[in-house]
Amino acid sequence: MKSFRITDIGKASRITLVLFVSLLFIALLITLSFAETKKLTVPKIDAPPKIDGALDDPCWQTAAKGDGFTLSDIGKAATEQTEFFVCFDSTSLYFGIYCHDSQPDKIVASQKERDGNLWNDDHIGITLDTFHEHRSSDEFAVNAIGTQSDWRGRGTAEKIEWKGDWFASAKRVADGWIAEMAIPFSILNYKADTTTMGLNVYRNEQRLNEVSWWVYSKSGNPDEQEGDLEGLDLPPPRKKPLLIMPYMLFHTEEGGSKGRFGFDMKHQFGDDDTLLFTAFPDFGYVESAVKSIDFSYTAHRYYDNRPFFQEASSVFYSSYVDTSLIPDFDYGIKIFGRQDKLDYGLMSCMDIGKRIDSIITASCDLPSQTDLSFDVVSRDDDEVNNKVLSFSLSSEPVPSATLWVSGAKSITSGAEKDGTDFNAGLWRYKSPWAFWGHYGRCSQFFYPATSYLDYPGSRYWDIGGEYDVERPGKSLRGYSFYGDLSRSWDIDRGLIDRNTYISGSLDYANHTSWSFSRYWGPHIANYDAEPGTPYYWYSDSTNRMSFGFNTDDQYRSGSISYSWGDVAGGPSKSFRIRCGFLPVKRFSNSITFQHVNRDNPEEGKISKWLAIIGAKYEITPEKSISARLVHQEEGINLTLSYRQQVRKGLDIYALFGDYDADKTVKKLSIKLVMTI
Repeated sequence: MKSFRITDIGKASRITLVLFVSLLFIALLITLSFAETKKLTVPKIDAPPKIDGALDDPCWQTAAKGDGFTLSDIGKAATEQTEFFVCFDSTSLYFGIYCHDSQPDKIVASQKERDGNLWNDDHIGITLDTFHEHRSSDEFAVNAIGTQSDWRGRGTAEKIEWKGDWFASAKRVADGWIAEMAIPFSILNYKADTTTMGLNVYRNEQRLNEVSWWVYSKSGNPDEQEGDLEGLDLPPPRKKPLLIMPYMLFHTEEGGSKGRFGFDMKHQFGDDDTLLFTAFPDFGYVESAVKSIDFSYTAHRYYDNRPFFQEASSVFYSSYVDTSLIPDFDYGIKIFGRQDKLDYGLMSCMDIGKRIDSIITASCDLPSQTDLSFDVVSRDDDEVNNKVLSFSLSSEPVPSATLWVSGAKSITSGAEKDGTDFNAGLWRYKSPWAFWGHYGRCSQFFYPATSYLDYPGSRYWDIGGEYDVERPGKSLRGYSFYGDLSRSWDIDRGLIDRNTYISGSLDYANHTSWSFSRYWGPHIANYDAEPGTPYYWYSDSTNRMSFGFNTDDQYRSGSISYSWGDVAGGPSKSFRIRCGFLPVKRFSNSITFQHVNRDNPEEGKISKWLAIIGAKYEITPEKSISARLVHQEEGINLTLSYRQQVRKGLDIYALFGDYDADKTVKKLSIKLVMTI
């Protein structure tokens, strides 16, 4: 063990400044040009198409046509071309997409679950910028067997009836596959006088590892460059009905049973303004556990499934708010929307008589892809009265070059002083290169009550880069290299952390991959060092080698990895193997084994192993049963689950056991969700 202290902070600051400015200069030397805007004039039709995956309806003969897809990373024409057709009537926008493929027997599509991950499948995506502001868009995607997935620009709850349904179908043909979509105007937000929307269409072709776009975007943000869908004659924006989504949750375990009831209510007023109210929201994360039960075994922070926080999550995003730190509360209210170029939001969560958590946010679109936002985050309870006032300014002087700066001040009742936090950074992308840099300074007394804070009273900088190349049609179809260097130090006590990380990966056409990484960095042994006492650290370094196989197969993929090096001042080795199987149709399972050996001053000599068997039976795309058995030295943990997530009606999530326990827990949780 050895200690380290920086005695010349001024010198460190100068070095940091030179590195940061140098990286900024290098990044801005790279220039990009905008692609010419593509335009489609879309016709209005009298009779809608039948959504069956066949382009044999008369409307497709007169529909607007788009083609000329190019690869997203290098701007060259896609190996296999794509054509799409667009038309509309008084109720919906219709898309027909023809995906040509010279080897149709190698089309990949296995995902059957609505809103599941489609990126291991051949699929098509439509992005609609309904306000034509090049800021955000709604995305609608379908794979080659007709499985749908979507993302609404601001974020919304997953219940289909809550966010609004749309329709799609897909069919294989002799030279590829065809998809059709119908997107009702009633699920979109737009202005009353809208005649033009932003549009882009992309295709993921798994066999060739190609992602191609109708409008090739040299920017990392596709919303910046999109085509224009012109000639729309839309019905007046439909007044959205008042939606109520109640839930019931039951727990039965040793020691007794209990239940909980709550609901969410949403009302939209104006073109793009929404009021959301919640009463007694669930904080149990039953949905997250049910959906991930057969994939992994890690104690992790679940994705927050509470509809109250999912709705408009991008509007209320803040570095100083982690919704997992807002526990059970009685009532919550949100008002959010957009007026001209101003986004606004107000949120308050109330645990009556105990705690109130609130967020007030406003952001404004400025010229040249510049955004300015202000937030006020507060917590008022029996223990603390805390407010964090923050601002953020980001700009893209050229496409895919983002500069940003943010600052915050915390005001806490009873604190010795108020604290501040400052951050500045850049990100620059020009295929195949990416660069980034970040500098931050957090004062000792800065305190955000609704977020995590690693090191108060510290400075931090980070620089890195990535080189990522795709080679469609080649045996080595892609490779990448990544590097990152970071340092952080306590203003009074010296170095806290210094890390260097490098990695590389190779991706082959036979759906195998290799990756290697090496990490140098200290292991912190004295987080609570008193002022004047340095943090202690070990000079650790670790290596990791990994081999993946069947990388494009949702069910049969697997990997083998081996790690070795020094952790916490002593040798460490670990081995992990995972393999998936699909023995019969609709039944999949996976087996994982991991073994770790460590010997260091902090933990002593450790030898642990872990075995996991996971299984899933898909009754239908909307219903499934899953199981997972974990066997380790501490014991055996069995968890079982049932999922019913339907297009219309009652969603059911049932879970037996405790996902993160060491041993089987006799506990049954059932959650029922519906929309009225």
